[in-house]
Amino acid sequence: MPKRKRTQGAPREALPSDSTTKENAAGGRITASRTARKHKKDHVDQDTPSVGIGDMQFGKRSNAPAVAAPKKSRRTDGTSNMCHQCQRNDRGRVIHCRGCTNYRRRYCVECIKRWYPHLTEDDFATHCPFCRNICNCKACLRSHIINEVDKWSVSEDMKVKFSLRILYFLLPWLKEFQQEEMEEKNIEAIVQGVDACKLEVPQVNCPGDMRIYCDNCKTSIVDFHRTCKKCSYDLCLSCCRELRQGLNPGSLAQLGGKCGLQQRNSHNKAANQEPSNGHNDMLTDSAVPLEDCIQNSRPWKLKSNRSIPCPPKRLGGCGSSLLELKCLFKEKFISDLFEKANSVVNSRSMPDLGGSKCSCLAESSDVSNEISRKSAYRKNSSDNHLYCPSARDVRDGGLDHFQEHWLKGQPVIVRDVLTLSSGLSWEPMVMWRALRETRDKKEHERLSVMAVESLTLREVDVKLCMFFKGYTCGTVDLEGLPVLLKLKDWPQHSSFEDRLPRHGAEFMSMLPFREYTDPKSGPLNLAVKLPNDVKKPDLGPKAYIEYGVAQELGIGDSVTKIHCDTCDAIYILTHTDEIKLRVKRIEAIEKKKESLSKMLESQILQASQIDPDGSHTKQPVLDVAPDGQEGKSEHIPDGQACCKKIKVGEIGISLESKDDKDPLAEGNQPEGSALWDIFRREDVGELQQYLKKHAEEFRDCNYEPVIQVDHPIHDSCFYLTNEHKRKLKEEYGIEPWTFEQKLGEAVFVPAGCPYQVRNLKSCVKVALEFVSPENMRECIRLTEEFRLLPKGHRLNEDKLEAAVLNLCVL
Repeated sequence: MPKRKRTQGAPREALPSDSTTKENAAGGRITASRTARKHKKDHVDQDTPSVGIGDMQFGKRSNAPAVAAPKKSRRTDGTSNMCHQCQRNDRGRVIHCRGCTNYRRRYCVECIKRWYPHLTEDDFATHCPFCRNICNCKACLRSHIINEVDKWSVSEDMKVKFSLRILYFLLPWLKEFQQEEMEEKNIEAIVQGVDACKLEVPQVNCPGDMRIYCDNCKTSIVDFHRTCKKCSYDLCLSCCRELRQGLNPGSLAQLGGKCGLQQRNSHNKAANQEPSNGHNDMLTDSAVPLEDCIQNSRPWKLKSNRSIPCPPKRLGGCGSSLLELKCLFKEKFISDLFEKANSVVNSRSMPDLGGSKCSCLAESSDVSNEISRKSAYRKNSSDNHLYCPSARDVRDGGLDHFQEHWLKGQPVIVRDVLTLSSGLSWEPMVMWRALRETRDKKEHERLSVMAVESLTLREVDVKLCMFFKGYTCGTVDLEGLPVLLKLKDWPQHSSFEDRLPRHGAEFMSMLPFREYTDPKSGPLNLAVKLPNDVKKPDLGPKAYIEYGVAQELGIGDSVTKIHCDTCDAIYILTHTDEIKLRVKRIEAIEKKKESLSKMLESQILQASQIDPDGSHTKQPVLDVAPDGQEGKSEHIPDGQACCKKIKVGEIGISLESKDDKDPLAEGNQPEGSALWDIFRREDVGELQQYLKKHAEEFRDCNYEPVIQVDHPIHDSCFYLTNEHKRKLKEEYGIEPWTFEQKLGEAVFVPAGCPYQVRNLKSCVKVALEFVSPENMRECIRLTEEFRLLPKGHRLNEDKLEAAVLNLCVL
């Protein structure tokens, strides 16, 4: 029912009984006069004059101010002692800034020591943090005082040079891509019984901002593909090729359940390309024969004429039609593109790509020098040193030198990048105050976050303020064990530009080799060349805030387990803090190890039992009591114990007490803050063999041997201790580049290089991914590996869409 509108100016039927009306002779209007109501506690002053408005009489309130008090103006005569940082004037001595133009700001000595330890009182008197644009008070952090970084611009000559470099590295991939499409077209011609030259491939009507993905392996489809005219099932050419080879396409090899570590070596060549830089075939080839994985079910096989039927309904298709060859671009688009690119390369002299022997690597020296750091001790090897220039050297030139090492797939370390920024603090509490208070869906992110607890790998819902306080003083659980938390990809649901705009601009200002790393205008960063109407991958920047201690605990260490990034990445260490463990925490760790050892011995004695339905294995999961006695046994399905999301109060995590008189554990504090181990690409095959061979020596989050994985590297379930690294070198003759990352250092990790990290101190690392032309082939290879992972795997998605990116660049 619609609401009734009230008529404007409608006369009331009656006036209150305590009112009187008069007829105004001159104006003919009616006025009302009402006696003021008396309240119990009101005192009516008989001498209070009344103010008349027409014939209406109102009593003047006795306590009403005659004129509103004027707003206090800001004192500029230097007599105020209010601190600009904390907005208090009772904290003792303050330092007045002589550099402020409009009025002199002041900072109390307590805030100077707490928030700006790198500045002296003389620095404050000359130019305060506000003058330097690094003030981290709440008001300034949430203002729009941002030091914008200029867009990266290059000359026309450099544009031509960079374009030729990109073209040179992408042309081999384009040639293989064209050949793959021609092979599929020839097969289609045989199926239809026509000449390949006369066969026309129908083009699909697909808008430019729309992406098509393979319904089997979830990889993005670039051009040629097969589709069902009845159910619109789409299949990529890689899956078509594997079907013709008698293999189960893509990730369907995992339909029968997870395969054991010793059962994943049967596969002929899944991707018809050689692994680059000496990769072992096992890393690239992960699919298995079709008949070994799908039993007691209708198989998905080729027809006698080599045509591919739509898969059965249980695999997502309809099973009643054939898959027809289609294309997204015009049929000859790829061929014409290759001819043009090839003619450009042939008409120009080959660009200087680098990669020759570098003079900065002193092969015979066992020590580091100014621009190199010895990180490995391999015999008869020329790559034991890593290129390690300073940020100032990089700004003065050095791109050619960087490319010498980057082309070889070697990591690069750039020192002192913080000197290139304005000096804004990266302390977690400063970043927390910098978060904008917006009342929207991101409000929860400002109050609490999901952190990972290193001991059990559980996700913990923790208040953001508590997490940042524990970053400095540490946290403990009910058993007295140190709890090391990790916050990954923060802000978790938004970007630096939205939530931390000043820190985002600060990060941009310190990026070395911006030709590669600039996420908006880097001429050698292929990720920035996507059209505006194409959805871009989320490559950062993102912060990794992690607790860390110098001692290697053996359990619950703050580590990033061995894995590979999707593409190239840079990690800048922007802040560190030291958590000093107390003696009783070390004793609690040793006690925990003993109880876990007893638990494992008990589990070995108990034979594993399988339920009749085969859904899971009955394995005792013991609750270890604080006194080391065995608690109750619990029966849970495999793989669920590590996936529980709990609140911090449910497991009794609390901050380490500052008033604790227990002595601190002795030990030398490391100079660096994070211990890195980065493996060479050519050693990946041997590394994978070692992990498979010694898998049962590692422990998962249930303290049980790791016996089932999907991929030894991509599952991120192994961390190599010093003992394992020693055995790896003895058995396979390989070792990683090992070094400690120090405050203000940027680590470049090439795509395809597995790596692991252990935090020796609490660290704030800011990471950014980029795509360099030198490593595009590695990105393509990694995409092929990811598509062979089982469905539901965290990496079984085409996040980068490298093939689409290549075509957009070309």
